[in-house]
Amino acid sequence: MDCLNSWIGDKVDMAFRCLNTGGDGGFKFFCEKDEDDSKQTDADNIRIGSFTLSPSEFYLYSGSAIDIYVSFNPENEGGLEENLILACDNQTSEFYKLTGYGAMMDLDVVAVDGKEVNFKQNPFETIYFENTNPTSENKRVVRVKNNSPIMVPFHWSIFKLKNSNKITLENEDTHYRVSPAQGKIQGGEFIDFELFFRPDHAEPYFEFAELIIEDIPISSVRNPPEGLKNFAQANQVKNAKVPMPTYVGSNTQFLNIPMLSFNLRGQGNSCKVEVEPSVCQFEGDTYINHDYQRTVTLSK
Repeated sequence: MDCLNSWIGDKVDMAFRCLNTGGDGGFKFFCEKDEDDSKQTDADNIRIGSFTLSPSEFYLYSGSAIDIYVSFNPENEGGLEENLILACDNQTSEFYKLTGYGAMMDLDVVAVDGKEVNFKQNPFETIYFENTNPTSENKRVVRVKNNSPIMVPFHWSIFKLKNSNKITLENEDTHYRVSPAQGKIQGGEFIDFELFFRPDHAEPYFEFAELIIEDIPISSVRNPPEGLKNFAQANQVKNAKVPMPTYVGSNTQFLNIPMLSFNLRGQGNSCKVEVEPSVCQFEGDTYINHDYQRTVTLSK
């Protein structure tokens, strides 16, 4: 009974259809090890390792079926497996396995502008753009791979001031943008993010970008920000039957977590032009509500 993948700190619920193709009979699951069986305290469930199976005992008429529900809540990374025995009252039994994979979040920058990089060994914090003429756009491409086996929802946040105590719900007038700005990265897949720089004037622009993941438990993130970790722990509701959202108005119990943070640096070009003639003079009398025209030439 394969429960596939689950984030550490999250839970996956699976249903497995059990069809009786023989005669009428009663069935019961047992743990393979006696010491695991001795720890069971609930007549309807079996709790072993990261798995909970229900019902552990049932009766099936010939040709009838029942759904066996398994909850997988991994506490460790990697493949997890537990052995069970399904015994029948006709003195026969079969061995079954409960399997699942405990996943940790693993996003990695694998290329910049088509050139491969080793971001884990040589991380960088700043993305530089070439000098760009005002009102025109320059682009860089960052390829990010989701090495985790589970799909990851994301969005980008672009802002001017880092570690600011001021909170605003309005979009800042920034000079950088990312496409796609939000979406999902499938497990094992990569996505190319296009980062654009568009200056308004001939001056330097220092701004910041964060790739933020959504709906992921903080316990599945390696080295999460300490502030977010403490905030999540302080807002956990113990023994809650239904997980409560972390934020007011949120539809998830999990925090948004910044996974990649970059300083964005670019310079608007100072464009030198010549005007010929440098002085435009309207000679003679001019009259109200009449148009007068002279032609000048701009050259770079």
